[in-house]
Amino acid sequence: MNVVMNEAGGFIEIQGTAEGHAFQRNELDQLLVLAEKGVADIVVAQGSALSDWRAAQ
Repeated sequence: MNVVMNEAGGFIEIQGTAEGHAFQRNELDQLLVLAEKGVADIVVAQGSALSDWRAAQ
């Protein structure tokens, strides 16, 4: 599943393909919860990396 979100938590793009069996709504909801956490973690990591980079300039 591919999920693109903005920093405010809005969904920009969601792409999912069922392979093997169709997924149920509760599975989709679980995937979106995981995606939200992953994106939030990435935003924090990117912010930290940019802060470190700016400090080194």
